[in-house]
Amino acid sequence: GKTVIDALPVNGDIVECTTPIHDDVTIEIENMLNATFTGNWTKKYAWKLSAHNAMFNSDGGSVTFDFEGDEFSLVSYKANTQGKIYISIDGSAETEVNLYDESINTLYQQVVYTNKNLSYKEHTVTIRAEGNVSLDSIIINRESAETVNTEAEDIIAESSDWKKVYAWKLSNHYGLQTTTGASVTLTYYGYDVKVISYKAKTQGKMFITIDDGEEIEVDLYDDSTDQKYQEIVFDAAGLKLGNHTITIRTEGKVIFDAIKADERV
Repeated sequence: GKTVIDALPVNGDIVECTTPIHDDVTIEIENMLNATFTGNWTKKYAWKLSAHNAMFNSDGGSVTFDFEGDEFSLVSYKANTQGKIYISIDGSAETEVNLYDESINTLYQQVVYTNKNLSYKEHTVTIRAEGNVSLDSIIINRESAETVNTEAEDIIAESSDWKKVYAWKLSNHYGLQTTTGASVTLTYYGYDVKVISYKAKTQGKMFITIDDGEEIEVDLYDDSTDQKYQEIVFDAAGLKLGNHTITIRTEGKVIFDAIKADERV
């Protein structure tokens, strides 16, 4: 992985020490594959949210997820319609966070909770809601990774199942098209991964699996008159550092563009 090499004097000698570089990473809660929601949570849209969506709850639900790092912050919005949340890390006593704000304006992308005193390891966070609550994203500090864009034609060669197609607005002007229910697999070492594809009235579905997880259906059909290029159609966030395998199988006509993975190189 990326490191900084420091020259440190030890008993008069210079010794090189490698220290991993850490980065702050924002992860949308609705994209966290390891998140477990209890209660009735729904996705709520607002342009000023960090990725235009938040998870909303009004029945006292909770969400639990894991992350790897040594710092944790929660981003939410505050308004005169909002209630409270209670946060516990690794089974610790709950910390109350009040999301109510008496102003008439909604305050978006507010860092409502921060803990910078964690050891670097895997942590478990539980957030319990009281009243109306909208959770936007988390910010964690973890070892850095490089986002690697792997074009479809670099993952799989043109074959009887996949045909190379040209369109200027695809990420590298080319993608791979199938109408026969083909599949593709990519293995990488790192964290999170995104699938980039094309959406239109002509498009079918993808079924995506990460490691040994459940298959997730992704509908590429879009009934608008505009063709949508370089769309992030799948975002697997909050994955632990390690070797991961993403498998995509298709149904109907699909133009596959690229995979973006946060890789340790």
